[in-house]
Amino acid sequence: MAITLQQQPTTPNGAFADLIYVATSTNQNQPQFQFVAKVSVTGSSDIITLKQQPNPSGKAVFNMGSIIATLVDYDNLWKTQKFATSSLSGKTIVTTFAEEYGTSTSSSVSIVNTITGSPLYIIPKVVEPDSGDWNFQSSSYYQAVYASDGGVSYSYQHTLSDSPVTKSIRDDEYETISFINGNFPNTISSSFYAQDIFQVQFKVYNSSDTLIQTQSFYNSVSSSGGPRTNPTTQLWNTANGLQSDSTKLVTIGVGPENIDDWTTPLSSSWSYYTVKVLGQADDGFENDNGIFAFRRYEKQTPECGYVGTRFAFINEFGVFDYYTFPFADTITDTMNRSEYTQTFVDYSTTSNGVTYNKSRRGAKVFNQDYTQNRVAESDYLTQSEVDWLRQLVESPEVFIQSGVDFLPIVITDSNFTFKTNPRTQKLYRLTLSYKMANQKRSR
Repeated sequence: MAITLQQQPTTPNGAFADLIYVATSTNQNQPQFQFVAKVSVTGSSDIITLKQQPNPSGKAVFNMGSIIATLVDYDNLWKTQKFATSSLSGKTIVTTFAEEYGTSTSSSVSIVNTITGSPLYIIPKVVEPDSGDWNFQSSSYYQAVYASDGGVSYSYQHTLSDSPVTKSIRDDEYETISFINGNFPNTISSSFYAQDIFQVQFKVYNSSDTLIQTQSFYNSVSSSGGPRTNPTTQLWNTANGLQSDSTKLVTIGVGPENIDDWTTPLSSSWSYYTVKVLGQADDGFENDNGIFAFRRYEKQTPECGYVGTRFAFINEFGVFDYYTFPFADTITDTMNRSEYTQTFVDYSTTSNGVTYNKSRRGAKVFNQDYTQNRVAESDYLTQSEVDWLRQLVESPEVFIQSGVDFLPIVITDSNFTFKTNPRTQKLYRLTLSYKMANQKRSR
């Protein structure tokens, strides 16, 4: 017996977490002994190497969180049509451990006894220190539980979001929802958790609750998803063997503008529509009872003619959420000028005299910087909406929708205002101050 891996994170997990590995070895008394850990991303030749001497108990504790967080990024998939797979956010991390020691205190050293940790699938999820565990509680977000007797049970709402199930949205707005897609081992029991996104169903209703449109599509390569190429002939257990890093995190376009881009636009008489994300039944078609998520989108019309502000922000799961502030977007321009004062008399004349020139400038501007500051006002918010929108305030990546484009912004200040009687009503307003990430050019 040499090196042993005593603890490692569960998979899938969050990159912004304490990802703890604990190693021990029977060779810790060898000269110049150190534990060696190497971290890499599947498909990349880049390797990060860490070395650590054993602690007084002969163990090494590696926290890979701060390192692994640098290996993932965010997928900007606002305009997704049907499905989109991940190219930046979902990564499989491979970590190997070994021992390094020599034959004496002055000899050269060799790396021996390499072992490999379990593959770790990572998304840019934040795991807070007070969450109750080192690990992302991922079973809450990909859960069809297959029991030893072959039975299966589903539960709703595995979208990677804390947003309300019912949301308001406008005709020209984009929106996406994201899911962990695929099957991961469950070490808790003999059953295992699985989430195989198979089909998405849209149902559109008018103000009389009459169904006026339906649309659906499969999670297949032809729909920019995958890994299925023949949706109804490839069952989930076959498709699972074809999974890649990119298909284990999928994004679905569910906004009116996303729908318009890939199919017939919503009827002008639509009042609300629902989105169901389904698994696959044994016959190869959709399982109407196997619902992984349900969303309802209600039409929002501009308030008193206000254009409003549509925010897209990276939430705590590392994917995009969306919210519209319906009221006025106040804009204030600030200019900082650098100048010097020149004399009224032109001492640098090139003629034989100095003429009187009342247009000669005294204060001369040689540089001016522009900063455009904006303020957006939300509608009244419930406590659950306030709790969710704190992720907007704290988000590292925020954009606003401008026509069909998304422009990056920086939030500079926020203010939650408690407006009403705390005994009878619990409504808030959120005021956000922000600036464009790309300001007007200096000149």
